[in-house]
Amino acid sequence: MKDMKKTIGRRLREARQSLGLRQGEVARRAGFPVHQIISQIENGKRDVKAWELAALAKVLKFNVLDLLAENQPVVAPILWREDPGDVAVEAERYFRGRCQDYLMVECASGAKKGRRLARSDMPVTEMDYSDAERLAHQTSEEMRLGSRPASSLVQILESKYKVKIWYADLDGGSAATTWDEFGPAILMNSNQAPWRRNYNFAHELFHLLTWDSDDAKSWKEDPETWDQIERLANSFASHLLLPGDDLNNEVDKYVEDNQISYDALVNIARNFEVSTSALLWRFVSINLMDRTTVRGILDSDEFQSVDRKSMHGAWDHPPEMPERFVRLAFAAFIKGQLSRARLAELLETSMFDLSDTLGKYGLDEEVDYEAKITIA
Repeated sequence: MKDMKKTIGRRLREARQSLGLRQGEVARRAGFPVHQIISQIENGKRDVKAWELAALAKVLKFNVLDLLAENQPVVAPILWREDPGDVAVEAERYFRGRCQDYLMVECASGAKKGRRLARSDMPVTEMDYSDAERLAHQTSEEMRLGSRPASSLVQILESKYKVKIWYADLDGGSAATTWDEFGPAILMNSNQAPWRRNYNFAHELFHLLTWDSDDAKSWKEDPETWDQIERLANSFASHLLLPGDDLNNEVDKYVEDNQISYDALVNIARNFEVSTSALLWRFVSINLMDRTTVRGILDSDEFQSVDRKSMHGAWDHPPEMPERFVRLAFAAFIKGQLSRARLAELLETSMFDLSDTLGKYGLDEEVDYEAKITIA
């Protein structure tokens, strides 16, 4: 038992240091009266009470079961599209913890089964742009994304393929991807514009379809390899969200005498729910414009003004928590698999505010969701 205390203390110290926190700051956030308690725990000189462990887990963003495990689990890497800097460790720990919660509520509610993402047979390091384009076409057909893929991609990933999608309020970084024991998962920066989030989701989907945990770390360590993989992911995202035939048909509606207005370009981008930049560079790949023309448009103050004016009406924010996660947690609660206190904890609210939190997602504790009726 003494050795276990030292092990827990060492793991807690490593978790604290990885976040750059002092003992006093951890004590304050966890509700301990003095920082010496943290020192005693980290040095293995004091038993940790259950409530203290739960408080520390919340502050240090770790899973209690992992902390108590005899051997630390081997975790898959997390690939960031843009490195968020100093907050990366905390964001990654939060992401993993929430994905583990997600898996738990899937199991507790009986909703774990789903289609498996069909990973590419070709290693990503052997792919070229034509391979990325082909994969985008195959993915669109398999998922039945239709002519406006951005409008349904996230819902299909969550509901049919059980991809765990989580949002975080980050000052830096756009999105991240991993595939661990809880399955495929995407972390999305909720501060991004909706059309950028759509592109990021498609970009991260490419990483899931070409995922290889054994090689992922080495990709990031080689800037040239990673840069090429990111370019392939961008190509995949552009082909997935802007199908060539559908895009050409839409453009034809606006072209007069081989000309198209700035307003029309913005309308097309909003129609496909992508950024105007993504749209214009896609024009280059389908030979509707050359690179010089696209750069000139993007540098135009007039075009930027037209683009900005359209943003307000098209801007939306993701929910504080994934709606599917909330509904599954609530379903597990209704089935008696979760206590009300645990439900409130998972939804990051108090028991007093739980009803209001559920109401935001159209859920009501007073309704008998398991009532049955007889049908012929």
